[in-house]
Amino acid sequence: MHSRTDVAVLASNHEQRVTELESNDAVTHRSSKAWKSAKVGFDAHGRLPVYYRMDGDVTHKGYISKLVIDPDEHSAEAEELITHITDDDIYGEYNDVLDTTTFVVTDGERLDEPFPQTELQKLSGDGAIDEGYSRQPAYVIQRPGDFPDFP
Repeated sequence: MHSRTDVAVLASNHEQRVTELESNDAVTHRSSKAWKSAKVGFDAHGRLPVYYRMDGDVTHKGYISKLVIDPDEHSAEAEELITHITDDDIYGEYNDVLDTTTFVVTDGERLDEPFPQTELQKLSGDGAIDEGYSRQPAYVIQRPGDFPDFP
């Protein structure tokens, strides 16, 4: 992750949360898992491409522009993360407001042509993402042209 520039994160989220990327400059998302490999890539490059899938189709993309594992809720960093939690976000009603991995996605957009996640190749070199694969995060190789400004 730290030396590759063709890597991306494949993540999942609820449709409402993903479509918020289209109308907001920055949106905070969270995960109860520690995204340690993503953190390595983020630290190396300063941001990290992310694809979002819904029901096996990749529909959105953006850049992880801030990623914190185990954020201190009383820090200035936490304030920045909280600033980008949208009004409609209900994650904090069921989980910690800042969860194990908390990250901000910027430059989010709906893909003009969504595609099946099976078109993405695993970073590990083990072939394509399986049709029914739903765990996150998954680390994949970017499709050519999807993130022309990275790194």
